[in-house]
Amino acid sequence: MTKEKLIKLKVNVNRFLSINEFYLTTIEKPTHILEQSESADMECVLFQIDIDTSTETIHSYTIINSYRSEILFTFGTVFQIHSVALDTNTHIWNVKLVINKEVENQVIDLIGQLRDKFGYPFDFMTMGDLMDDLEEYNKAIEFYRIFLNETSEDDEYIPMAYKHLGLSYYNNASYTEALENYYKTLMLYRSRSISPHDKLFVDIYRHIGFAYSARHQYAIAIDYYKEAVRIQKTHLSYMSTTDFTHVIGMAYSEIGDKQKALDYLSRTALIKHEDSPFMMLSDDPSFKKTIDYTTALESFQKVLTHLLNNKSSETQQFDYDIATLHYKIGEIYFKMEKYEEALNQFKNGVDIYLNLFPLTLSNLVRNYDTITDTSILILQNYLSEHEFHFRMIPLRYSLLAKTYDYMATTYFLDSEHIETTLSIYKLSTAVESIQQDY
Repeated sequence: MTKEKLIKLKVNVNRFLSINEFYLTTIEKPTHILEQSESADMECVLFQIDIDTSTETIHSYTIINSYRSEILFTFGTVFQIHSVALDTNTHIWNVKLVINKEVENQVIDLIGQLRDKFGYPFDFMTMGDLMDDLEEYNKAIEFYRIFLNETSEDDEYIPMAYKHLGLSYYNNASYTEALENYYKTLMLYRSRSISPHDKLFVDIYRHIGFAYSARHQYAIAIDYYKEAVRIQKTHLSYMSTTDFTHVIGMAYSEIGDKQKALDYLSRTALIKHEDSPFMMLSDDPSFKKTIDYTTALESFQKVLTHLLNNKSSETQQFDYDIATLHYKIGEIYFKMEKYEEALNQFKNGVDIYLNLFPLTLSNLVRNYDTITDTSILILQNYLSEHEFHFRMIPLRYSLLAKTYDYMATTYFLDSEHIETTLSIYKLSTAVESIQQDY
């Protein structure tokens, strides 16, 4: 066993250990295979498992060879780690695992909590979901397969299991297998007389679209996205289709239909925020009267001037506030239809981020007319690797993404800047995909 895994066992004494593979053990203590590891990264470990046979264990074990006294533990068997100790004579680590009534009761309580969390009974599908959350996709796939093999086709959770299996395949970059399971889910929905307008179809069509996009079959993906939008509009407001308009726009971009790409991407920017330009384009003539843009502009500019005058040249103090003010001032100019002034403010906000980048990177993404997919990938990798640094300043990537959104929308209003618009939308997408935990 690696030293890293052994340390995890040591720090989790008295906690639970659930195995995610079959465990073959013997009743007799082995002696001929035990010797000190010669590798600096490995340790020799002997597991001793104590079982109170009067308990009804959550996951069964079986004696598969009475002559050799071999016992097989199945997927998901839960033990408590009793102790982890080094035998100073043999230099072999002894890990004691136990299953008894007390452990069983604690496991039952845990199962109840997991059932409440996932909304369905704790079983192999739940274990698959746990493995998927841990990004252990191969193990998740095995658990889902076991569930499907052991469960009746009439079970209410079978369609969900196929969908989850498809998601794990997708997360594991096995897109063909993902599609196979998505289609099984789709067929089961239809065979069970679920209404074709049910929101369940929105989700499965969306995932099918993602899988086809990952296979670079964008035209097919677009068809599924559009079908999802059609159904979703019958249930929810137009605002809820924002994510779909974005992925459809990016798909059109990939197949070279830039005009349709810009059409969909501009819709995304226009409906993204509650007080966005979409609201200004509303047919309600009273909207503009509800906001005194001049007063708001003067107020924001006064605060911005104060922050700029008090900003330390040696620290990034006030950076986020300053970037936010540039964004808000640009937003007001946009709503006043003063697009040149708006664009200058958005650029000033973006520059706060770019000035913290390495010079070569900032120059790479500052010239929007020459941005390539490679330069966007370089930016995304840099932001991912330095997320903690920006969190400590703090500068939020969400603000940078929103600023790029407005910049792209502003350029879109000028038909001569189609390429620039598309490049900035891609920058926004790259930044928005990076999650920050605050």
